[in-house]
Order: sequence, then C-alpha cells, then structure tokens
Amino acid sequence: MRLDATLILICLAIYARSFDAEFAYDDHHAIVGNVDVVGQQPISRIWFADFWGVPLNHSLTHKSWRPATVLLFRVIYLIFGATATAFHTLSLVAHCIVTVIVFHLAPRIGLSKESATSAALLFAVHPVHAGTALFKVPFDLITM
Repeated sequence: MRLDATLILICLAIYARSFDAEFAYDDHHAIVGNVDVVGQQPISRIWFADFWGVPLNHSLTHKSWRPATVLLFRVIYLIFGATATAFHTLSLVAHCIVTVIVFHLAPRIGLSKESATSAALLFAVHPVHAGTALFKVPFDLITM
C-alpha cells in the first residue's frame, strides 16, 4: 500500500503542472467539437460514430471506434462542461490508477517485486505517456 501511494505521488509530481492547462492539440475536436460528447446527438449514436463524432459509414471516418471513452467524455462534459481542468485531472487520476494496476499485475506474469516496481515506475514516467496523462487518452486504458 505504501508503494502504491509512492507511485501515485510520483505521477502527480510529474504531471501536476497540467491541472491548469487548457485543451491542447486535438482535444478541441475530440471533446469540445464532438457532437457525441457535448450532447448534440442522442447517446445511442456513440455506437455508430468514431472517436471524433464522425459516423462510421462516412467516407471521412478513420474508424477509431471507442464508444466507452466517448461515453465517459460525455458524462464528464455533462457534469463539468468544457472545463479542461476537469478532463486533465480525471486523466491524471486514470493514469495513476493504471500505474498502480501495472504494479500489481506485473508479479502475476512472473516479475519480481523489484521488476514490478521498475515496470510501474517506467510506465508512470515514460514520455510516451505524457500525452495520455496530460490530455484524454488514459480513459481508453480503463474503458478497453
């Protein structure tokens, strides 16, 4: 339990500056400009549209179908509105949760406690996860 808290504190320390950041890059299209997220379409439409709100049968879709993630975005949007802080905070919470899950699953696949700790630390701090921890994608890890 103490190591869980340490992993969470490391995640928070690394990404804490994102709490007051605005939406960036494609967040505007995926969240604020997504008709499925902002509630401009019936909720059932998420089953027939891609991550960006484009119908799956449309020629411009790239078929990134993530209905659980879009549904989660919609719930967050309905509760907090287009508040980047809410999305960043919840993304960071999700990243912390998944980091702890990595730590607890690693021994189940045969890693020692030391290796599990290293794997979780690497997952927590690796730059490849910066976009997911700071923006919106960690919800994909939870909703898969």
